[in-house]
Amino acid sequence: MSAEKVLLQEMKWPEVKELICAKPTVIIPTGSIEQHGPHLPLEVDSRIAKELAFASAQILRPEIPVVVAPGLDIGFSGEHLSFAGTLSLEAETFMRVASQVVLNLIGHGFEKFLFLNGHGGNEEALRLVARTLREKHEVLIAATSYWQLGREAIKALRQSPGSGINHGGEEETALMLAQFLFGGRLRSGSASCLRTPARRYRSARARWRSHDGYCRRGKENVRGDCGGNRAFRS
Repeated sequence: MSAEKVLLQEMKWPEVKELICAKPTVIIPTGSIEQHGPHLPLEVDSRIAKELAFASAQILRPEIPVVVAPGLDIGFSGEHLSFAGTLSLEAETFMRVASQVVLNLIGHGFEKFLFLNGHGGNEEALRLVARTLREKHEVLIAATSYWQLGREAIKALRQSPGSGINHGGEEETALMLAQFLFGGRLRSGSASCLRTPARRYRSARARWRSHDGYCRRGKENVRGDCGGNRAFRS
């Protein structure tokens, strides 16, 4: 099997069978298809998780056997459904799908798994899935979000106020602007959005506050400042 292959879906079945003998860790990216303001595409969470999983696997191999499974692109995003294009699974459905993917892989002989998540709404469900599978099937499995792994690096690099990854803000915008992620397809012509998303978000949220703080009405839905990140000046 070629050492350059890290994506499960690109392998032939004999290559997968050979890889299983090396007892690799399977990275399963998870994300969402939901709005991230008018300047970013719906795929932000899923795209970032998949690209980071791929990049991590390339760095780790061949010293550490790793394979990246197809990503779970649709997550638990009910709070965003009033924005056109958002897709969401019920929490129970999302958990069943995530569990079934791992169970299939266990059946093939894989024993170590990592859910690498890119959407905050998935976190609790994935932790429960991992705990249940660990207890029932005695496999090594964990769930984490990429901002938890990169907390210190994010803190050191971010220029806008606040903490965390923020929804459609500086960090997600910078990651999507990175050439290896997005190839220049970001909508950069909307200067009014890129310069004042935080203020617009606050005004929209004042009209309608949902259970988790996201606005359900208004033209913008961005948390944090996406206009001040390094990617805009590089």
